[in-house]
Amino acid sequence: MPRLPGREVLRWRALRPPIQRRARSTTPPFFCTDLRALVEGVAERITERALVPSVTGIEELRPAQTELSRLLVADAHRRLAGRPDWDTAWEGLLGLNEGETNPAVLDVVLSHTYLSPSLLGTSDMQGWVPRLMSTVVAASVRAGAETTLSWDEPSAEVYLPTLGTVSLPQRGQVDFVVADHDFRCRVLSGGSEPPLEWRPLMRASPADGPSLLIDDADPCRACFGASLTGPLSPSDLALFCKGLQAAHDLLDERRPGLRDSANVLFATTVTPLPEGSGLRIDQFSVDEELRRARHALESLTALSAGELTENGRHLVRELNEEWRALHD
Repeated sequence: MPRLPGREVLRWRALRPPIQRRARSTTPPFFCTDLRALVEGVAERITERALVPSVTGIEELRPAQTELSRLLVADAHRRLAGRPDWDTAWEGLLGLNEGETNPAVLDVVLSHTYLSPSLLGTSDMQGWVPRLMSTVVAASVRAGAETTLSWDEPSAEVYLPTLGTVSLPQRGQVDFVVADHDFRCRVLSGGSEPPLEWRPLMRASPADGPSLLIDDADPCRACFGASLTGPLSPSDLALFCKGLQAAHDLLDERRPGLRDSANVLFATTVTPLPEGSGLRIDQFSVDEELRRARHALESLTALSAGELTENGRHLVRELNEEWRALHD
């Protein structure tokens, strides 16, 4: 798969705040190298292709999602630059963004399901800091990098994306020391330090292929409006994994090869919901739902060429092809 056009632009060294450039030159050109690369990258995607690549290919969608997180973190840096705690974390991110393997490890954390919604869902600059700091800690642990980060934690728990949760004796200033794919954490309270509790996230492998992260702890997982359950007990987690395996087995039995279809999104994370809150077949009529779906598709198909974007027309064609394959 060819490399996504314009991806170089999203490397953080090309997204440092303009003030750092002014320190080197008092009269920088308006169309600096980075801005021109961004403009040309956008132009290449939109004007020289029939469709935005991420619309038609899952292999293009994944890096596009990660790029969104990179842009959000870069924008956060623009707002937070100058804070000693964040500046240290930013330098750590720049270090992780270099080398042969570190950028890929970093992208695993940045592409975590709930990072982008958590940054998009708040305009409170101060509220970004704990989430971003814990994200840098998680990326450093996964990469095996050495760093020490401190920040004011407003919660009694520190969630490390893709890894797990550290339960603190109290809220306040926390200190994380990371080295050799591990970390030490302490609360800078000035008194005695009771032992901290660490609850790692579990992974399940319900079918051939990459494992799924079972995230029942991310404090931002309520961003999609679904009811949530609290962190599961070990026995409930085991039961959930069995249910996940049974669902994959049933899918493979009834629709062999569907999971490998180009139209099926690649799942990386599963969040448990309370019993009864998900889709239940007995709560609706399958025939009625199919009738509604067909009516909606016919309405979209009947729209004139000027009423749909090019991407929209492509999507309608894809949906019609899928409908004919399933029902004709």
